[in-house]
Amino acid sequence: MVTVRILNNKQGQQSEIICGDHLELGKGWCEANIEFYVNGKLRQTEKYRNLKQNFSINMDYLDPYKMGQVKFWGR
Repeated sequence: MVTVRILNNKQGQQSEIICGDHLELGKGWCEANIEFYVNGKLRQTEKYRNLKQNFSINMDYLDPYKMGQVKFWGR
């Protein structure tokens, strides 16, 4: 099973997320293309490439107090 569509309606604002270009990645699946709609209008598109699995990142990267100080990819 993979996510293909997410619908939401909050306070009269309709949002829709469409996930596509599913790629098998290890034991799971990952979406390589995601479109975000608000009230029927495309607001944002995300396209991913060079997807990888089983790599480590420095978890300090997710700490907002260390923003800009930590290297994400360990370069």
